[in-house]
Amino acid sequence: MNITKYIRAAADSDQSAISYLKSIKKGIYFIVFKPSEELHNSLVGKHHQIIEKDIITLKPGKFANNLYYRLFGGSKSYNGVWVNPDGENVWAQNVEVFLIADTSHTTNDFEEKIEISMKALAKMRFENSKLINKSKEFRVLEESDEYSIVEQKIKNIYREISDEIKHEKTSPLSRILFNL
Repeated sequence: MNITKYIRAAADSDQSAISYLKSIKKGIYFIVFKPSEELHNSLVGKHHQIIEKDIITLKPGKFANNLYYRLFGGSKSYNGVWVNPDGENVWAQNVEVFLIADTSHTTNDFEEKIEISMKALAKMRFENSKLINKSKEFRVLEESDEYSIVEQKIKNIYREISDEIKHEKTSPLSRILFNL
């Protein structure tokens, strides 16, 4: 589910969008960077990366606090870390964000279990992508990849993860371990 409208509204301090994002306690997401300007990760050292202007870059991930905190809250939140060359926080204007699964009701780190599948699916579905230098998660797409194709592949991953969760719910052990 594309939740970009909530992300942009939260970036503009819209309280209903912030409340919505805070209500999603745990889950997995896909961020599609579509920067209209170069973006820099302001962290120093091995975590420093640059996302080039007009180059689509993917970042799958999980969160276990709440979605608002992961995207906007802490010192390593996306909004706080990804800046333009002038140091301005422009992350929210340069991304599309997809909530792949809301696992708020689960226990024992179920989001970690399905994140593994999502990352494997991302690698498989975006087979021509390559990792940004020193990153294990940021995948740069070839220039020929159109956004509509990227969006369709993410929707397919969403369906595949939804099917995996449905399958997990049929397992007595998973129902007990993860409160499914």
